[in-house]
Amino acid sequence: VAGAVARRGLRSWTTDPRYTSALVGAVALPVLIVLLAATVVDAPAAVALSMAPLMAGTIAWGRHNDTAFDGSALWLHVVSHVPGWADRAGRAAATLVWAAPVLVVVAVAGAVVAGRTDLAPAAVGAALGVLGAGLAVSAVSSAALVYPVPPPGASPYAAQAGSLGASLVAQLVTSVATAVVCLPVTALYLAALWWRPGLSWVVLAAGVLGGAGVLAGGVVVGGQVYDARAVRLLARLD
Repeated sequence: VAGAVARRGLRSWTTDPRYTSALVGAVALPVLIVLLAATVVDAPAAVALSMAPLMAGTIAWGRHNDTAFDGSALWLHVVSHVPGWADRAGRAAATLVWAAPVLVVVAVAGAVVAGRTDLAPAAVGAALGVLGAGLAVSAVSSAALVYPVPPPGASPYAAQAGSLGASLVAQLVTSVATAVVCLPVTALYLAALWWRPGLSWVVLAAGVLGGAGVLAGGVVVGGQVYDARAVRLLARLD
């Protein structure tokens, strides 16, 4: 069941303009931040090495309202009695399957550009840890803090009546939650970057294992929230 949800999610990434616009934003924002930082911060290596973790954060946070993109089609999941954990796992997998390889490439490229290949494992670990932790938050929030989005076929940037307040609350809560959940791997990464490069492989292990563990927890909790709220979610999005 989770595999079917993941396959549908992958199709959305390639065919749904709303997902495409989210992807462009998730990539463009970190690039813009890094370019701006490069003009004011005299630490080119740190700036280059920050690209992958920043991109991981924007990709994962961008899924905080993922359920809403189903719209009225969510009833298929509800009437089919798709388990909440399977729905959450499939949605996360649809992002992981392409985002994880992209982030590994970006992290290694950043380390090469910075001339700090010794920190490549740390950059990869931080990026994957942030991705996993961020998707864990989204697995819960996209069942608990859903707000309307433009329907399929509409402009991705169209405003939905009555959604402004709910969207602001959801975006604020998920931003803070993502920052907090990602704090351990981020702190460890900064320690490797600024203090002890020998921690690089520790960051890789912590990022991969910790990110996977936190994501698993997010899938379980998010699945429970989804199971309890499925009918209300359908009414909210119909």
